[in-house]
Amino acid sequence: MIRKATLPLLGAAIAVSLSSMGCLVFSEKRWEYVIVARPTSASVQVAYDSPEVRRLVADKNPLEDMLKMPGFTVPVKSYCSIIQRSTSKCGTVPEATAVYVLISVTSGPSRGKQGWACQSYVHQLFP
Repeated sequence: MIRKATLPLLGAAIAVSLSSMGCLVFSEKRWEYVIVARPTSASVQVAYDSPEVRRLVADKNPLEDMLKMPGFTVPVKSYCSIIQRSTSKCGTVPEATAVYVLISVTSGPSRGKQGWACQSYVHQLFP
């Protein structure tokens, strides 16, 4: 039989346990994102992270310059995690809402590499 004095303590322990489980279930995990591309492409170009690229990402419209930066290709359907999001848009039209994201590739031949890609190529698997 549980005493009335221990009931609040038990309730608090249950609440903390449930909230911890929620954090584990809904926290960002490495398999939550997958690289996608347009139907005609089998890979996505990713710019290596560097001080120069970070300056470009801080600009409001780095699209043309980002395409010229050294980088690597990531095959479509590779998994990744998002490390950082920029505020810089990567779309070509003013209505574009996608921004540049710093990703860490977690599967495929580019596994372990980090770089900047347009958010439109990185789709969340479990919303």
